[in-house]
Amino acid sequence: MGRKRDKRSRGFTLLELLAAITLLVILGTMLFEIFGQASHVMRLGNARQEIYQFARALFDALERELAGAIGQRDAADAVANDPSNPRSRPFRVYTTDGALQKFGLTVRDGTDAMSLTSALVGRDTIEGSATYGQTANAAHVAYWVTPNDWVLNRYESYDLTTSAQGRGWEFALNVLEFQVRCLDQWQTPVEFRRMDWDSTATVQSGVRRGLPYAVMVTVKLTDKGHIGLWQFDSNEEKSKLQDGYTPDDDPMAREFQQVIRTMEKQ
Repeated sequence: MGRKRDKRSRGFTLLELLAAITLLVILGTMLFEIFGQASHVMRLGNARQEIYQFARALFDALERELAGAIGQRDAADAVANDPSNPRSRPFRVYTTDGALQKFGLTVRDGTDAMSLTSALVGRDTIEGSATYGQTANAAHVAYWVTPNDWVLNRYESYDLTTSAQGRGWEFALNVLEFQVRCLDQWQTPVEFRRMDWDSTATVQSGVRRGLPYAVMVTVKLTDKGHIGLWQFDSNEEKSKLQDGYTPDDDPMAREFQQVIRTMEKQ
């Protein structure tokens, strides 16, 4: 009898089992919530890092290209004297429908497009171009934002005899805004202005415009998890959060702005 009671005393009662199971459920729920929060923070961190990488890559590329922009005064004279001269493409900033003709593609209203020729050394990889497979030391570069997929496209060609018709590839994703303001040295006061710029055009004094002294580039980005909250307002020509959403609903949206000097020799 004593041995039987000892065996029964070493077992668990139903109440003890229920208490243990409840404790395990509580601990499991807490761990699941902690893991979920940690995963969410990690996803936001990765998305934020991607946004900063897009912005940094854009500004690094523009700094290099504008610093290497070919002497646009000479290029402007060449184009003026012989419009078919393929030596260089003028520096252009488009804020109007002129971009549609340039790229053969629609450009989102409220955003700008820019093209220039820069001293970039590389190999032409576009089949059918006059310089395909050859190494060149000047490239035609263009940037524009498409209206339906929130993508900033970049075009680069070492064949200066052709334009950017229907070409380009994704350079940055989830782009809400892209604007280029030129430091207009030909007007008083000298300040950054959002304007169409053509380096081959002449100012009132008859001097060719050439490159602006500097450009101010503004780009606003978000991540793929929040881009669906945005819509384009055709009246204000800008991206806005859809009705019912506030900036707190998209903590990832970031605006980056940088002034980039050109190397134009006046």
